[in-house]
Amino acid sequence: QLDAKLRELNASVTTAGGSFKSLQAETRATFTPLLLQVTAVVAALGTIGAALSSVIDAAKGYRNAIAQVGTVTEVSKGELDALGGRARALAQELGIGLPDALKSLYEIIRSGVPAENAIEVLRVGALAAKAAFVETGVGAKAAAVLIDAFGLEVSQLSGALDIVTRSAQTGGPTLTEFAETAGALGNVARATGVGFQEVIAVLNVMTDASNDAAGSASALTKILVQLNRPATRLALRQLGLDGLSLVDTLRAINREVPGGVNAFLDLGIANTKAASAIAAVGNHADNLPSALNNAAPA
Repeated sequence: QLDAKLRELNASVTTAGGSFKSLQAETRATFTPLLLQVTAVVAALGTIGAALSSVIDAAKGYRNAIAQVGTVTEVSKGELDALGGRARALAQELGIGLPDALKSLYEIIRSGVPAENAIEVLRVGALAAKAAFVETGVGAKAAAVLIDAFGLEVSQLSGALDIVTRSAQTGGPTLTEFAETAGALGNVARATGVGFQEVIAVLNVMTDASNDAAGSASALTKILVQLNRPATRLALRQLGLDGLSLVDTLRAINREVPGGVNAFLDLGIANTKAASAIAAVGNHADNLPSALNNAAPA
């Protein structure tokens, strides 16, 4: 009788265990899809949250960039907003980053370019940068140098930047080197009445010979300053060399004066690369007309 009771209890336990397993399987079948759905929703919400955070950060960055532009111009808030909108449209059109476009816009206006011309300067500079495979800011800075230092008009920018780009292909300064080193040279050239094309032609020959764009720009700046000293102008007049263009003056000095430009102008340049740049004006004087021709608008 005891054995019978034990067998009955064992059967009950087995039945209960089977029922529990069945309930466990049913529960898993019911709730697993729901759990997967909940997990998917949580993941989706995380993605949406990250995207929303990114949008908020971008909007905040845009507002800050526009506010920064506003610190260097006196346009109204409405005009500033319109300027930002045009910069956004230009960035989309040219496929450049909006933060880069706005940063470049700030630098352009800060350099002295009027706000009404800034977007066109940004456009031309950005296109030059794309052609030279450099950052947008480099093209914008080069464009600002041409306007602020050399005194070119906005309508002349595209042709001038094309000249700089072509000059780099024949040994002249790259667009980046020009943007970084030509500011002081441009200011002196403008003050002494020497045109951009002549400057870039001579700078090309000097940089090609010395492989030193910065040193060549500095040396050429000294040449322009010295050529316009009263004593130098008198000496040139006595040699019958007054009234010539920059290229022709340099060629004549190297032809007529022992020691060439460096000696005649008493530049006192001892730096090897800079000295080789000066020497190139004499040693490669016959290349100057060709370089000048290459500096003509395409």
